[in-house]
Amino acid sequence: MEDLKQQAESVMKRNLEEKARLSEQSDQKDWWPEFLAEIRAGRERTRGGVTAS
Repeated sequence: MEDLKQQAESVMKRNLEEKARLSEQSDQKDWWPEFLAEIRAGRERTRGGVTAS
């Protein structure tokens, strides 16, 4: 059981280190609304500006 606890601690430590490293690579902004607006704008262009009712 002690060996499992040590392994779990090791994994959690590496996980937290990696999470910290990755969080520095992005400004962590909410990108979904902008992405969705771009998709919708593209859909409108392909429909020729016609929207569904």
